[in-house]
Amino acid sequence: MPLDRRRGQPDPVPDLRERGPAVLQEGVDDEAVELIELHAAHCPRAPASTLTAVNPWLYGVALALAGVAAVVLVVDLVRDRAAQDSHFVALAVLELVMVVQLVVGIVALSRTDRDVEGAVFVSYLVTNLLVPVVAAFFALAERSRVGTTILLLGVATVAGLEVRLWDVWGGRGA
Repeated sequence: MPLDRRRGQPDPVPDLRERGPAVLQEGVDDEAVELIELHAAHCPRAPASTLTAVNPWLYGVALALAGVAAVVLVVDLVRDRAAQDSHFVALAVLELVMVVQLVVGIVALSRTDRDVEGAVFVSYLVTNLLVPVVAAFFALAERSRVGTTILLLGVATVAGLEVRLWDVWGGRGA
């Protein structure tokens, strides 16, 4: 009897790759129906949604970008520098990650069976998308050290909202 590759135990269902074409050519008979039923009874089904809204990779990239941007902003704040173009480029990259996370999050929320407060989760996603834009707008309006501080607050807010998104998706609070 062949082994089930996922569990390392004997597979109660014969190898359908070898017999599948023959069964299909002969037509559906009682033996094929029995094989399908036996396969369905002994093979666990995949979860309804394998897509995660707060993807660990996106989460890590967003936190890493926010962390690097925060360090650069703190250094420039200590040096008494106004917001520079490189700061806005970093914010734009962070914004792109937030757009991707918004799309992935809404799609995953529509497909999940998790107990997630949809309105809270989507509001965090949308807020996380808007914070860098608002921070950039106010930093451009105030081209001094205060503008750099505003960008730093925006980046810190994005990092905080990311951590909160992780908690909401995990079901640890709404």
